[in-house]
Amino acid sequence: MKKWTFFIISFLILVLLAPVISYRLPVSNTQTFKAEILYKFWDLGFDDYLRNYLENKIGNRRVYLCDSDVKWIYVNSNNYKKLWPESPFLMKEKNYTIVGTFKIRRLLTGGYTIAEVLDTTHIAGTPLTQK
Repeated sequence: MKKWTFFIISFLILVLLAPVISYRLPVSNTQTFKAEILYKFWDLGFDDYLRNYLENKIGNRRVYLCDSDVKWIYVNSNNYKKLWPESPFLMKEKNYTIVGTFKIRRLLTGGYTIAEVLDTTHIAGTPLTQK
């Protein structure tokens, strides 16, 4: 009986920790790049459901990018406020959008680590939006 209890507890711990470890284990060198922010209104996270769910529980948010090899990144909530300071409709009226400089690393399971936001720049132009 003790062997089965130990096996079940070990298995549950492994199942619960595997996603967390796999979304935090980098396997590449640091990559720095600039990209314009894509303001997406409906982000249900279906294309990366488990990670999106876990990151939201931790307090990180997904940010979509334009003109980049990286489709999206995750940033902490403080950096998210810098990248999405107000409604894109207000940004359009004020005629500006945001370009960020990010530092990331590739993960073992694909995707990228939580991005470090190095710089945010307001540039003239209409923010790119998507429903």
